[in-house]
Amino acid sequence: MERALRLPVAIFVTLLSLTITTMILGQGVTKNALVWLGLPLLWLATMSLWRGVQRGGIGNGEVLSLAVATVGLYYALFSQSTIVLPPGARDALLSAATVLAMIFATPWVRVVVLAGGIGAMLPPEILQNGTLAALEFIGPVVATGFAAYGASRFLRDAADRADIAAERLSEASTRAAILAERRSSQRDINGILHDDVISALRLTRLETQDLGGIREAASRALIALKSASAAPEATDDAPRRLAPALRAAADRWGARFTTEGPPVETTLAVADAVVAAAGELMRNAVRHASASRVTVELCGGPTGFEVAVSDDGIGFDAGDAERRGHGLIHSVEKRIQAVGGSVSISSLLGAGTVATLRWLPPPTDSVSLRRGDFAMGLGDLKRPLDLAVLPFLACTTLYVIHNQMLGQPLWLLAWWILGVALTLAALKGVNTGISGWLSFASAATLLGGSLAFGLTVPRSSLSDFSTWPLGAFAGVLIVLYFGRIRSWESIGILVGLQVLVWIPAYQGHWDNVSGVAGLLHAMPASLSTVGPLLIAIVFAREVRRLHSITLSAIGAADVTMQVNARSLAREATIARRLAHVREEVVPFLRILADASHIDARWTDEASRLEQLVRDELHLPGVLDRRAREALRNARMAGCMVSFHVPDADIQAPRAAQALILAALTSGPPPREFTLAVSVDEHTGAERISAVTVPGDPQRARELATRFADNMVSSDFSPEATWVELEVGSEPEFLAVAPSHQM
Repeated sequence: MERALRLPVAIFVTLLSLTITTMILGQGVTKNALVWLGLPLLWLATMSLWRGVQRGGIGNGEVLSLAVATVGLYYALFSQSTIVLPPGARDALLSAATVLAMIFATPWVRVVVLAGGIGAMLPPEILQNGTLAALEFIGPVVATGFAAYGASRFLRDAADRADIAAERLSEASTRAAILAERRSSQRDINGILHDDVISALRLTRLETQDLGGIREAASRALIALKSASAAPEATDDAPRRLAPALRAAADRWGARFTTEGPPVETTLAVADAVVAAAGELMRNAVRHASASRVTVELCGGPTGFEVAVSDDGIGFDAGDAERRGHGLIHSVEKRIQAVGGSVSISSLLGAGTVATLRWLPPPTDSVSLRRGDFAMGLGDLKRPLDLAVLPFLACTTLYVIHNQMLGQPLWLLAWWILGVALTLAALKGVNTGISGWLSFASAATLLGGSLAFGLTVPRSSLSDFSTWPLGAFAGVLIVLYFGRIRSWESIGILVGLQVLVWIPAYQGHWDNVSGVAGLLHAMPASLSTVGPLLIAIVFAREVRRLHSITLSAIGAADVTMQVNARSLAREATIARRLAHVREEVVPFLRILADASHIDARWTDEASRLEQLVRDELHLPGVLDRRAREALRNARMAGCMVSFHVPDADIQAPRAAQALILAALTSGPPPREFTLAVSVDEHTGAERISAVTVPGDPQRARELATRFADNMVSSDFSPEATWVELEVGSEPEFLAVAPSHQM
C-alpha cells in the first residue's frame, strides 16, 4: 500500500511547496533571514521525499524533515509582517506532513508530528487571529490525520483479509478437488472392475471356455488396471493435445480414429473427461452393442471441438432410453457436463449409434472492479470512509459558525445542512451501492451552491476561511467515487469545482490579484477538493491492484494445490480400492493372459475372485483380508449375504469393516447377513446397520459391548440380531478378535 502512495504524495507535497514559494516570492523580496532559511529547508524536505520515492521507501527521516521545515517556515513567516499567507496555505503543509506520518512513519513519529505540529502552531494562531480562527486552522490538520490513519489501516486490514480469503478459498478448492477426484477415481475403478476384471473372470468360469478370448480379456483387464494406477500429470494449466489420448483409447478397443482441422489442445480435466466418456461409448459398442465397426472422429480447434463416436451395432430407441434413464447416457453426460461440455446421442434399433461430445471454452469477460468487489474482497467500506469524511464535516461546522458570525448569507447555512444530509446518506449506502438519484442530488447541490457562492464571495475570501464552501464537501466526492466506482460523477463534479475556482481567481475576483498570481492564490482552495479525490483515486487503484493480485495468487495457488491434492487423492483411492486386487486378482489375471492351455482349477478360483471383486464394488475400500475371509467363510457355510449401500463413498469404512467382522465372527455363522449404509438427512451423519438371522445371544452381547458408544438402536431377539451405528467422522475402530473360528 505504501508503494502505491509514495509518488502521488510526493507530487502533492511538491505542488504545495511550489505554491507557497511562489506566493511568498510574489509578495516581494523580504529581508527576513528566517524566511530565506525556511524556504530552502522546505525544498530540502521535498527533495528528500523524492529520494525516498526513488530508493523505494519513505520513512521517519523524510517525515520528520518535512514537519520540521513546515514549523520552521511557519515561525519565519510569523516573525515578520511583510509577507502574509492565507490560512489554507499555512496549514496545508502541516496536513501533508500529517498524511506522511500516518502512512509511512512509526507510531511514535506520528505522535510527534501531529502533537508537536499542533502544539507549535496553535499558540501563535490564537494570539494573532483568536481562538475560533485558530481552531479553524488546526481542524483540517486533525481531520487529515484521522483520514490518513483510517485509510492506511483500511488497506492494511484489507490486505490481511484478502490473504485470509485467498487461503480459505484455496483450502475449499483443494477439498473440492479431492472429493471430485475421489468420485472420478471411484467411477473409473468401478468401471474397470465391472467391465474388465469381472468380464475376464466370468469368461474363465464358463462351461465352453475359449482360451483366446480368456487371454485377450485378461490382458485387457491388466492394461486397464495399470492405466488406473497412473498418477495425473504434475501441472494442470498447460494445454494437452487431445488426439494422442483419443487415439490410444481407440486402439484399446479396436476402433478407427480420424481427426480433422488443427490440433486440438485443452486442459487436463477436459481431456480426461472426454477420453473417459469416449472410452465408455467404445466399450459399450464392443461389449454390448455387437458392433463390428467403431469410429472415433475429432474435429475442432481453439474455439472448441467435437468428438463423434459411431458404431454399426444393434442400436437402441434413444427416446425410450432417455425416459428410462439409460445408464450409459447418464454416465457420459455426467462426465462431459462436469467440464462444461454437452452430449447428443442418436440411435435407432438395428441402425447403430452416433454419440457427439461437444466442448466450447467458457467466455472470458474482462475483469473489472465493480462496486460489490470492494465489500466482498476487502471488507466494510463505511467505517474507513466515516473516519475520512466525518472529521472534515466537523471542521466545516466551525467555518459555518464563524462565517455566520461575520454576516455571510443565511442560505449558505441551509445549503450546508442539505450537503451534510446528502453526505451522510451517501455514507450509509456506500457498501450496498449509491443510487443514481442520490449521486445526482449531491452533484447538483455541491455545484449549485458553489456557483452561487462564487458569485457572492467577498474579495478577502482567500485571506481567511470564508472559501470553506468550495472544500466543504470534498468528502462526498470520495464517497461517490468509491460508491459508484464504474461512473465518473466525482471527477465531473471536481472539474466543475475547479472551473468555479480558477475563473474568478484568474479574473482577480479574489484578493484583488489577477492572472497567474491569482491562480496561485487560489491554489489552496483548489487543492482542498483536488487533494482528497486524488488520494481516493490512488486508493481505488491500490484496491484494484490488490484485488487483481489476490485473484492471480488464488488462481496460481489453486492450480498447484488442486493438482497435488487430486494426485494424492487419486493415489490414495486407488491404493485403498485396488490393494486386494493387486494382491489376489492380478496374479491370476497374469496366469490367464500367459496361459497356453485351459486349467480345470480356474473355475473355482475365478468364482472366488469374482465374488471378491463384486464385494469391492458394493463396499468400496471397506474390506481388508480378514473381512473378505469372514464373508467367504460365511458364504461357504450357507449364509446369504446382501449389501444395501448408496452410490457414494462410505464415510466410515473402518466402522463398516469392524461391524462386518464382529457380526460374522461372534457366534456360529448366521443364515442371513445384511449390511446397510445410509445418511441421516438431519445431521448428515452416516448410519451403518447390520442384521443377522437368526438371533444369537453371544453375537448380541459382542455387538452391544463392542459398539456401545456408537449404537443408536438395536433389537436382540431369537428371530434376528440388529444393530445400527451412527458415525459422524471416522473413528479408530479397533480390530475385533474373533471369538468363534469358522
